[in-house]
Amino acid sequence: MLSFLSGKYDVHIKWNGRHIPKSPFRVQVDSDLDAKKAYATGPGLEPTGIVAGKYTDFRVFTKGAGDGKVTVKVIDPRGGEDVDVIIEEQENSEYFVEYQPVNAGKHTIKVMFGGQPIKGSPFHVNVAPPRVEPVPGRVRVYGAGKS
Repeated sequence: MLSFLSGKYDVHIKWNGRHIPKSPFRVQVDSDLDAKKAYATGPGLEPTGIVAGKYTDFRVFTKGAGDGKVTVKVIDPRGGEDVDVIIEEQENSEYFVEYQPVNAGKHTIKVMFGGQPIKGSPFHVNVAPPRVEPVPGRVRVYGAGKS
């Protein structure tokens, strides 16, 4: 079995069903993964401009960073990780990430590649409360000065 994880492995070499002398061999396997070569950009990582209850997004670029998987955690102001995150793999080692924060306040976005933080991660964003649009037909005026 071929492994992409770094670590120590035993390599068994047999001939006619029997181990050759000194088999199995212990070998160290190192990964070519360099998560710091991966980076992310987009409105979902900007310090301001994100609104609670609205979807926002960003892209992760991993070309040249090796083989790995992109994972994202969004941590809300209370330390919760209940924010749903959608990660879609695109072409050319690019990933589209979308999330919808529920609460207003400071959120931490942890973007990992191969289990390691990418360049700039964690990101910190301030999520504004949802905008409440006034409904003109529901406005009532009371008090002195009403004509």
